[in-house]
Amino acid sequence: MNGRSAILFIAHGRPGFTRQSLAALVESLTERIDLYLVDNASDGTEIHDLFLETATKLRCRTIVVRNDHNDTLSEVTNTFWQWAIAENYQFVGKVDNDTIIPHGFWWHARRIHESFPLQLGAVSALHFSPKTIDRMPIGEYRHNIHNGWPYGVLIQTHVGGCCYLLPLGLVRKHGFLQVSGKMRSGWTDYQLLLGSKGFPSCYVYPFHFCRHLDDAYYWMTHELCGETCTERVQAIGPEKQWDQEVGIVRKLFTQTRFRATKRSS
Repeated sequence: MNGRSAILFIAHGRPGFTRQSLAALVESLTERIDLYLVDNASDGTEIHDLFLETATKLRCRTIVVRNDHNDTLSEVTNTFWQWAIAENYQFVGKVDNDTIIPHGFWWHARRIHESFPLQLGAVSALHFSPKTIDRMPIGEYRHNIHNGWPYGVLIQTHVGGCCYLLPLGLVRKHGFLQVSGKMRSGWTDYQLLLGSKGFPSCYVYPFHFCRHLDDAYYWMTHELCGETCTERVQAIGPEKQWDQEVGIVRKLFTQTRFRATKRSS
């Protein structure tokens, strides 16, 4: 294998968020990472033009695609994985167009995949707010933390799809995402499948926090990105959303109790 990684970046409108997220992704690239940029049937040409402009400035290989229909995330991801298999990449990843990835994430995620003593599926940065995590006593989820070098991991049944790196060999062995017509179910179900085969998902630990621009905590909406928060966030407010998220994090972090499977020699 050539040892390179390829990253999927999908956008359906939201040019303000897209510009911020894509700029952060480009800044994070190394010589071993290529891009697959998908304009998923956005209105007008602004997103597509942004992708073409970005591609002309990059030294890495960049594939720009414009879909005629707003395909599901599973469909777009499967197409990307098929391309990556044909090009013989070693790792595949994804960044959402409302996510600012943390500095150094790709390097750490790759090193974890290459040297961590446990078998792993998706390695992700954490999209929950640091304020939320600060309200979670580490003793509640310490049983899911496994140490390694250069970083440890927090094992999970599944992680968010906003920022992750996955060995492409797992796709070759276990197949593609199920396309059910739902926008988000395929990725979660796929992680549960990999976990049942001994390849659980995880967050880099100590945590690498990505910034989820659509969260009320960051409130980086109209002023910086020309976007507005979702109707749900506007309706319940940031404080109530915060309380709800702490409950979600507590359930996700504490329930796994994964039996560690050592990497095959």
